[in-house]
Amino acid sequence: FRELHELAGIGLTVAPILTRLLPTYSADGKENALWFFYWFEYHPAIPILMELSSETGVVGEYSAVVLRGMATRSDAAKRALAAALTARPWPDAFLKELNLQSVLGDDFKALTLGKTPSRPAKSTAPAQRSKPRRERSRSGK
Repeated sequence: FRELHELAGIGLTVAPILTRLLPTYSADGKENALWFFYWFEYHPAIPILMELSSETGVVGEYSAVVLRGMATRSDAAKRALAAALTARPWPDAFLKELNLQSVLGDDFKALTLGKTPSRPAKSTAPAQRSKPRRERSRSGK
């Protein structure tokens, strides 16, 4: 763990390598690499973290913990965490320990009711034109 913490100091060098290789590691290797992402936030790892969260056991739980940490600072991680939580059943004690209400807010309420998280509605109003168009005269010169 000390080595992983030290790797966070050179995170921009290590993170792409760990992200690319993470799915190929053994369970122990995945657990150790996930601790790196706990200390060093790297957004391109979010899809891999979502994929790993579908695994049962420690790897899936560590992935959810890392996503939860990232979700406090990133909307993309927040959406990923909400999706990961609806993808499979989680132990109630684990969900309680994550304190999801503080991170997901109203989206957490929807998750507990078995609904998908809400997304802001797109505007249906027509877009404003930046400059009015000038009509050309079609009459002869």
